Amino acid sequence: MQDTLNKILVAIEDTKLTLSQEIGKVSSELSHLRTDHHKLVDRVEATETSLEELQPMHRALRFQVTHLSERVQVLERHAEDAEGRSQRNNIQIIGMPEGIEGTDVVAYLETWLCTIIDEHPLTPFFALERAY
Repeated sequence: MQDTLNKILVAIEDTKLTLSQEIGKVSSELSHLRTDHHKLVDRVEATETSLEELQPMHRALRFQVTHLSERVQVLERHAEDAEGRSQRNNIQIIGMPEGIEGTDVVAYLETWLCTIIDEHPLTPFFALERAY
């Protein structure tokens, strides 16, 4: 019976040693996992900080892009208008008081031009297409 008890004690000691070794391995792995976890937490915090810094810049840039897009559209319209005007035969009358033409600019200018060039009524050669 003493022999059986000794075998049981040896088996218990062997099991304790094995458990101790396995616990050491688990503890080591847990330590590595904690280290990796801390590294990941640091990276996430750094990423969140970067995002927080970038968000106001992103909003400002989006606003600027919107503003510049609107400005480009205005400038394109102006360029198209200037190009159209440069391809027409335009006359600019300087020195005429503002509002003298009344409500019908074309009729006023036709009458005024008739008195200037002494042609009643205007011939197609001197037709007035548009006035503003």
